[in-house]
Amino acid sequence: MQTGIRLIAAWIVWLAGAGLAWAGGLQELEAFNAKVKTFEARFVQVAIDDPARASDRQSGQLWIARPGRFRWEYAGGLDQVILSDGKTLQLYDRPLAQVTRRPLDQALAATPAVLLSGRGDLSAQFDLAEEPSREDLSWVTLTPRSPDTDFRVIRLGLRGGVIQRMELEDHFDQQTRIDFSQIRVNKPIDEGVFRLKLPAGVEVIEE
Repeated sequence: MQTGIRLIAAWIVWLAGAGLAWAGGLQELEAFNAKVKTFEARFVQVAIDDPARASDRQSGQLWIARPGRFRWEYAGGLDQVILSDGKTLQLYDRPLAQVTRRPLDQALAATPAVLLSGRGDLSAQFDLAEEPSREDLSWVTLTPRSPDTDFRVIRLGLRGGVIQRMELEDHFDQQTRIDFSQIRVNKPIDEGVFRLKLPAGVEVIEE
């Protein structure tokens, strides 16, 4: 379950600046709660220190419907689904035929994913700073105020008011890059996306 929570921590923070009219990075982050209701995108995730390693390259799709619902799904490779219906967080590992469930608030309390709920104060959760532009992107750094988070630093790369890239550095100096494409903001999402259909024989673990 820890792997799933770390992945959630990675991508939810990115959503804090997504899909807004062009502005400075900090302005986009502050405006997110009022602007974005639904979000859909493709993603590619690689290890920054060695992006050529096939084992560290993952891809898939994500869907978000505020407040509190999301689906982060890996295609091939890791082959996991991380899903929230607004109350319960589920991590479905297809190769293991196992689902782990826990209350959403409990699962997200110590991660940047608290932003998804819409109840968190961004400036209370993170120290925010703008960085110089690079690679044709505007950058914002988020440093968690709490020591009980999986990531030491989170960097968001924006262009045209939409997050294009996310860079994460954990407490073991491991770095991950996530690139987003085919982004759709405030478009209808089928309710079935946020329901997890399990085949017979899958083990369910309640935490």
